[in-house]
Amino acid sequence: MPWTQINTEFANWLLLHPDVNKATSKIFKEFSDEKFPSAIINQTIWGVRSQKKHQQARVFRRMWCSFNNQNLKVEKNGDFYTVSFPMLEKRIGVPVVARSYQQQWLDRIIDGMAKQGTARLYKKKR
Repeated sequence: MPWTQINTEFANWLLLHPDVNKATSKIFKEFSDEKFPSAIINQTIWGVRSQKKHQQARVFRRMWCSFNNQNLKVEKNGDFYTVSFPMLEKRIGVPVVARSYQQQWLDRIIDGMAKQGTARLYKKKR
């Protein structure tokens, strides 16, 4: 089952859970026996709490896997940028195609002059 589907089902299950405000990554074991990265679980819990409290969310059509600034690394090798994030057994690096203005921000993140926010892993058309 694709991770986005698992994450969406978990988020919808979590919306109905009575102890969502006390939830930790261990709550995923109540939902499923499958292995799933705790970094994604924690971001999903945070997102569900926020959506439930501030926007009274009732159902999620799609909850993309997301990573916070502690779990996502931006690196530069030569002229190429990569973004890496934790998966089940190891980190996965993805090459990034960036325009010049985006490269300036990526360089600032690498140098510690800018703070990186949450990143989402999603599929664009095709």
